[in-house]
Amino acid sequence: MSRSEFRILNQDEFSLWDSLVESTADALYFQRSDWLYATSHLLDLEPKIYGYFYNDTLIGGCTLHLERKWSGIVKASSVSNCSQYGGLTLDMSVVKSSQRRETLFHTFCSDVCRELIRDGYDHVIVQNPPGLQDVRIFDWNGWKCRVLYTYRLSPAEQAYSRAARKQIALAIRYGITIERSKDVRLFSELLKEMYASKGLPPFCDIDRLQPVFEGLLRSGDGELWLARDPDGTVNAADLIIIDSKRAYRWCAASRPDRRLNGSVFLQLATIIESLHSRSIPSFIMMTANVPELSEFTAKFNPEPVPYFHCEFMTHRYRYYHQIRSLLSILNNAR
Repeated sequence: MSRSEFRILNQDEFSLWDSLVESTADALYFQRSDWLYATSHLLDLEPKIYGYFYNDTLIGGCTLHLERKWSGIVKASSVSNCSQYGGLTLDMSVVKSSQRRETLFHTFCSDVCRELIRDGYDHVIVQNPPGLQDVRIFDWNGWKCRVLYTYRLSPAEQAYSRAARKQIALAIRYGITIERSKDVRLFSELLKEMYASKGLPPFCDIDRLQPVFEGLLRSGDGELWLARDPDGTVNAADLIIIDSKRAYRWCAASRPDRRLNGSVFLQLATIIESLHSRSIPSFIMMTANVPELSEFTAKFNPEPVPYFHCEFMTHRYRYYHQIRSLLSILNNAR
């Protein structure tokens, strides 16, 4: 009889986990142990990696960020402000038939649902990678599930819209140049200016993010691209992440006080062409869930791809959330 176990991994098992993430088609860069620990530390969260063992072999699991709140409430989330993708990964090549694969996946999801609640988490979010689209087990176990979208583009199949081509041509006429850079400080300052101009808080403390930016560039997992005006001013910047399976448009900024003159379009087209020249098969462009960003990205004719957000709350967490909401209303009324 096949045996399965879902448990927290020890640190000496992280290399096994990272090998699994590397070899599993749907697994993402953001599920790697080094990324999980670096971003958890940055956000003052506690990282955990759950492994799923099938006949004593690690074949799947889930990465989580833990947040301990007032009165012993614990939230566990597979995503964070630095990672909108995460969730489950499972190598189903250990079984051959389609029926047995579905059975294995459903058993895996059932174990995840049961064990995460058994471990005492009051609020759990499992937001899966785009490739894992079967969330029936979560739904059947009382979790709330909703669909989100990302954009995926094949760099080898460039079919930009007429509007995108016009903007690229404008940038070329205006003399915009695109370059690779290591200037993390410049990128950080541009991010600060962009968020300040919108009156919005950044997704994370930008100064604390700098070591993450630097680490990505130093390891070769990240690339910083800049678009410059003829006078040398940086109009836009993109920090992309690349692993062995795909690239990700992870973080971008543009200068709010200047006309961009197609800079962002030319920069993104240059990045896509660079990915194509290196035979990188897939580019996750994100931004599909934000209307204004979605409108821009759609001009490059990427494919919208669904992924699923699954969420569970205990009664204790619901009471906690209601009390916090009430306190917030009372404070605002003073």
